[in-house]
Amino acid sequence: MEKYVINGGKPLQGEVDISGAKNAAVAIIPAALMVDGICRIENMPQISDTDMLLTILTQLGAEVRVICPGTIEIDSRNVRFCDAPFELMRKIRASYYLIGAMLGRFGSAKTTMPGGCNFGVRPIDQHIKGMNALGADVDVRNGFVYAAARDGKLHGTRIYLDKVSVGATMNIILAATLAQGRTIIENAAREPHIVDLANFLNSMGADVRGAGTDTVKINGVDRLHGGSYSIIPDQIEAGTYMAAAAATGGEVLVKNVIPKHMDCISAKLMEMGVAVEENDDTLLVRRSEPLQKGGKTDDFFFLESDGDAAQKLVCDLVTTRLPRSYGFDPVRDIQVLCPTKLGPTGTQALNVELQNLLNPEQKGKPQLQSASRVFRVGDKVMQVRNNYEIVWNRIGGEQGVGAYNGDIGIVESINLRERSMVVRMDDRRLLYPAENLNELEIAYAITVHKSQGSEFPAVILPVAQVPPRLCYRNLFYTGVTRARRLCVVAGRRDVVNSMMSNIRQNLRYSGLCALLQAGQPSEQLSTEGESP
Repeated sequence: MEKYVINGGKPLQGEVDISGAKNAAVAIIPAALMVDGICRIENMPQISDTDMLLTILTQLGAEVRVICPGTIEIDSRNVRFCDAPFELMRKIRASYYLIGAMLGRFGSAKTTMPGGCNFGVRPIDQHIKGMNALGADVDVRNGFVYAAARDGKLHGTRIYLDKVSVGATMNIILAATLAQGRTIIENAAREPHIVDLANFLNSMGADVRGAGTDTVKINGVDRLHGGSYSIIPDQIEAGTYMAAAAATGGEVLVKNVIPKHMDCISAKLMEMGVAVEENDDTLLVRRSEPLQKGGKTDDFFFLESDGDAAQKLVCDLVTTRLPRSYGFDPVRDIQVLCPTKLGPTGTQALNVELQNLLNPEQKGKPQLQSASRVFRVGDKVMQVRNNYEIVWNRIGGEQGVGAYNGDIGIVESINLRERSMVVRMDDRRLLYPAENLNELEIAYAITVHKSQGSEFPAVILPVAQVPPRLCYRNLFYTGVTRARRLCVVAGRRDVVNSMMSNIRQNLRYSGLCALLQAGQPSEQLSTEGESP
């Protein structure tokens, strides 16, 4: 196993060039499949994800030429639709962009579910919703995604995303670029790499407007022509070097950046006493004095606690401390994300405590018992499995069907006679009859796994008792990065250190090896699979 030995305590000095944005590149490469000509792409990051996508395009029949490091040419004119190489697609999360690209060009696609992540399956429900609206039938079974335009061609339409999703926004843009008519995406994501994808497509002859806002309009075109394009710098890479310079007390010139993309990081560093000098395409980061603490302006805290005391701390943070200090609504703004369901700081125990504190039983307040759950008006609840038939009404009159695993809402009303509930999720009201109540769980506290793809104003991450099989860095990272404004980690320092140091998340602790060894002689195990 490779390891890094870091001898700290020395300020960083010097200059660093930032490479192209990975999150833009992994969508732009599939977009090249739609181009009827040669497209030259500069500032391409040289990483495994882009290498794998380029290999996929090559196996589909595209010609890929490396002009120089960071510059490639892609010629997709001879590509004919065929199944994508599944083994490669399973290794990369961004493979789902091939669905939109191939649907747009060929009217059909067959891919695997997105891979590249050892922490659960990435949901693509909003991607599917968009493709369905454009006129494609999408079927997910046995780990594969089958998509086909109903009449061989996609048609523009209006699409409202139930969740702000970067991947779904970009995938729908890809599919809609060669569709007939106008497509409007509402509640779209606004990240810089979405703007970059739109700019790439427009440079090849597309008509995408409004990227970077919450409403994107795509006027479909008949074809895309070749051209040249340079990918934007990677803001995550740039931010990492900026933070490193601030942490070590050095002076680093970060080159090849778009300063506006770094405004949020620059502002936080300056709040801590770090000097950030902005030029056309560079940022000079310098720190000579100790970092300053900001009190209520801080956005991350670690509070040490354990056992029942940690449970009490989490409840106090939700009900009193954060609402009083930051003005958060304890139900709508604060989300507890637990690594596990069990123990004093697991979802089961915390939901009981938080429900009793935030929404206690009261005379005259209707409540429903479903299995071991008690639902009351005002409770925060979560859909725990996909239901493509449940009816909803959008405030304003639109009606539709479907609720998806991970959707969160508030119980608005309860009909005791019919044992049904109305749950409001954003601007939709969903009617849950008695037979569907088992699809809902109390959601004051949810697992980190269920939070993937979501964001919350404030997150509390209890890490007091975490089973060894869940002590890995990706889980901690996922929990912390769900917070939009504030994250509080409450628990044991040794557990945090254990999670941060464990990058072997792909190992599975099933006990299968021990069971096999106990059931078979060692000689049989050592020769199993060998030719007779």
